[in-house]
Amino acid sequence: MFRVAELDITGTDTTYFDGITLYEFRISQKVMQNYRVNPDNEIYGVNITGTANMTSFKHAKVLATKGHYLDFEPEMSHILPVILNRTTKEPILPERENDDTIIKAESNTGANIWTKERLMINFHMENDKLWDGEEFLIPLIYVEKQSIPPKKLFEAQFNKLAWAKTE
Repeated sequence: MFRVAELDITGTDTTYFDGITLYEFRISQKVMQNYRVNPDNEIYGVNITGTANMTSFKHAKVLATKGHYLDFEPEMSHILPVILNRTTKEPILPERENDDTIIKAESNTGANIWTKERLMINFHMENDKLWDGEEFLIPLIYVEKQSIPPKKLFEAQFNKLAWAKTE
């Protein structure tokens, strides 16, 4: 089943280029709430808050989460792996500014100016005889993408818009 993720406006940014307001969007919390909290998510199989069900038609249980399990349902934290910093061997904990997906769009045109995506793709193991029926997540992929144009390119594209706003 295909789903369009809702985005919430979470703020504005005027620091990137003088005179241009960027709206900041993040994935709506309700998209990743379990169906007991948000009944609309039952048809999408969202059983654990902080996840998006990515199960394929072949029924490989795959869940997408925000980076380092940001906003993961606390009552289900026992199924999470502990991810360690390879240098310090300390657990890596989620941080909102580093592990959330954020989009900043120019307020008049809606042009996407600044994007940061952080997702983790995980196998969701449960009721598997190989693991004695234990339930846990196995992280497969950590996606870290960022698209921030150089300031000179931004200025070239939006200089006329800035002039139009000031006249």
